[in-house]
Amino acid sequence: WKILLISSSGPDEGNTGGGGGPDGGNRPIPGGGGGGGTGSSSGGVPSPAPNPLAEIFDKVVETEDFQKSRAKEVLDALLKSGTLAKSLMKFFTPTPPNLGHLTLTIEDIPDGSKGERIFGRTRYPDQYNTQIVINARYVDKMTEEHLATVILHELLHARLTVLVTTYKYRNPKDFDKALKQGFPGLYEYYHKYAGSEGGYSHPMFPGYEKDFVNAVYDLYKHKENVTLHRCTALFWWGLRETDSFKNLPQDKKRMCVFIQEKENSEMNKR
Repeated sequence: WKILLISSSGPDEGNTGGGGGPDGGNRPIPGGGGGGGTGSSSGGVPSPAPNPLAEIFDKVVETEDFQKSRAKEVLDALLKSGTLAKSLMKFFTPTPPNLGHLTLTIEDIPDGSKGERIFGRTRYPDQYNTQIVINARYVDKMTEEHLATVILHELLHARLTVLVTTYKYRNPKDFDKALKQGFPGLYEYYHKYAGSEGGYSHPMFPGYEKDFVNAVYDLYKHKENVTLHRCTALFWWGLRETDSFKNLPQDKKRMCVFIQEKENSEMNKR
């Protein structure tokens, strides 16, 4: 991984207690990112010749605040424990297709207009940069398993959006054709939901439920209160306002809300 540390600076897809849907017929791409860099011999031509795009579009940047936070520990644990987080970050590493920079930071995010807590947010300052913000007011109140779910949630937003954004800006003429050939599922959701209130990424999240739940459960199942039911409720917490959540079977929806409200109550005590 190419990870840079920068000073914090002073979020847009949000992971609220309500936020986020499968790309490319595609499940999350297996395998990790990483690798990169070019070697050179003294006094000679670099071999292989440097790739200008790889030099520009290959950085995962962690701000100083992120590096010092619990979010850094949880992200590192996710990257070491399985393939899901690695596959989501693959598009921000030196491995082609070199789509853009990813910055991970901690900032204060006010609660929503209805008082809902916002745990994380993904924003896109321009076509070359994606930023994931974990909420400073809750980063120390969330459990590790909750924080891991939030980080995965925002990584999926970042991964889906950087694909569409980069394809669109780099080759607007052949955007549709390239997206359809490379990521047919994402292409379908983009054209079906792009103009809707929640955007095209939210409807894709349910296709990742099993992957998210298993990744978090496998990492933290040694803890007494970490169950598959609880990990499921944490996954759906970021989707409370979506049609996908509203259309869940009533018993599953009730279970999720019960666990989420209990989690909220516990956070108030921390």
